[in-house]
Formats: sequence, structure tokens, C-alpha cells
Amino acid sequence: MRPVSLWRDDFDGSRIEDWTDSADSDDCAAWSIEATVNWICHEGDIVPARALISSVGPFSAPVGTAIRLSYTGGFDAASTLMDSATAESDDAPLPAEVESQAYEGITELVLTTTEPLDPGRELQLVFEVGASNSTPRPFTTHVPRLVLVPPVDTTGMRFSGKHTSFPVSPSGSQLSTYLPAPVA
Repeated sequence: MRPVSLWRDDFDGSRIEDWTDSADSDDCAAWSIEATVNWICHEGDIVPARALISSVGPFSAPVGTAIRLSYTGGFDAASTLMDSATAESDDAPLPAEVESQAYEGITELVLTTTEPLDPGRELQLVFEVGASNSTPRPFTTHVPRLVLVPPVDTTGMRFSGKHTSFPVSPSGSQLSTYLPAPVA
């Protein structure tokens, strides 16, 4: 890049400061992750039914990229991690680990990649839960969420705007009643 000359003038038009600067840049492999979740209402609590994590490239997402999914209530359905790249093989190792913990009525799952995720590769966490079965209680101290947790080295990370998911509208109210739509 070519140097840029900058200066600052005083109120009377005389130059009081003059300097030259050049922008430095580093080559990097751009990457991004997009994360979404399908929320349902289970016994009054908003819980995940499915979370989808997609590597959107153009290069692979690095090891250590994680998503943190948290929700309230006694919902403790088992989840299954599925990988689009190994869907045909049951013996293939999965490229991520899932840890779960519960504290003060909040369940938190953390999915952390253990190998690079190539562009187009998708991981799904599918929860064993049926359809929505109630109307949601108001949020009190915790709003369910899915949040991308970038790795330590974020070089090349692109911000796609799809790194979080909350089951609320822009005004902060419940996203839905989560009841089935009426049919004629």
C-alpha cells in the first residue's frame, strides 16, 4: 500500500501538524460460521429443538470455534450431534465435542470444534423433544440464547451477522406463542 500524508490545520489555516502513515495488512484465510436455532415451548420454557452450525467460508473455520447454547427449565432431552460431511458413515469421528452442564435452573451446552470445518460443512444438534406443547412463561432472569464463541486466534474471521440467536422480537417480547397454527 502506498503511504498516506495527513495534516491538521489551525483555525487560521496554518499547518500545525504533518505526518505520513501507511496501512499495514496481513494475508489471512477469511472464514465465518453461521449459527441458528429452532426454538419450541416445552412445558412453558423456551428450549432448542435443533441448532445448526454452518461453515460459510471461503476458507475453513479453525479448531476451537464454539457455540454456547443456554436455556432455562427442567428440559433435559438428549441431543444428537450430526455432521453433514460424515452423514453416510456411522464410524467416522465427529469434528466437535459437546459438553453440558446445569446450574441454578439454566442448562448450557457448549459445542467446540476439534478439527477445521471446511466451507459448506454443517453440524446439527438435534434434541429429542416433540412439538411445542404450551404457551411460554415470561422471561424473568434468563433469556435463552445461542452465541458463537470465537477461537483464541480470530485472524480472518468475518462477521456474518448470524452469530447469535435469541427467541425474542426486536422489541424484546416473546418471538411467538409457539402454538400450532390453526387449520381450516
